[in-house]
Parts: sequence; C-alpha cells; structure tokens
Amino acid sequence: MLTAAGGARAGPGDGIIWRMTTNAELAGRYAAALPSFLHPLYDDPISIDRGEGSYVTDVEDNRYLDFFGGVLTTMIGHAE
Repeated sequence: MLTAAGGARAGPGDGIIWRMTTNAELAGRYAAALPSFLHPLYDDPISIDRGEGSYVTDVEDNRYLDFFGGVLTTMIGHAE
C-alpha cells in the first residue's frame, strides 16, 4: 500500500511525498514500471527512509553502513 508521509492515503499528482511501507513494495513497483529487459544492479532494492552519519535506515528499520555514498556523504555523513 502506498501511503503519504504521515500515513494519509492519496493519489498520484496530489503533491504528496510518497513513502514505501516495505522493501517488497518497492521491488513490486520496479517490476511494474521497468521493461522486462531492464534489471536493477541488485536483487532486492531497499527503500531508504533516513540517514545519520555513515548509516542509512530503510522503511523496515534495518540499518546499513553506506558504502555507496557520494563524495560529500563520505566526508561529512548524512544529515538527519
């Protein structure tokens, strides 16, 4: 289920910031939107919810060390 930030339900084009509720939901949206000959570089995508320092947390509250950060992220970390 797609929910807007804060839990409200809304439709596309409503000016709402969408938030994935699970990583599986993001994978399903990829499969529905991408042509069958295009594949992401990873098997299971994760929907990043927030970042702090060198770590990011997904919508399922799993914490990851961000090895894929850009130059500034690597030097100063994620801002909360």
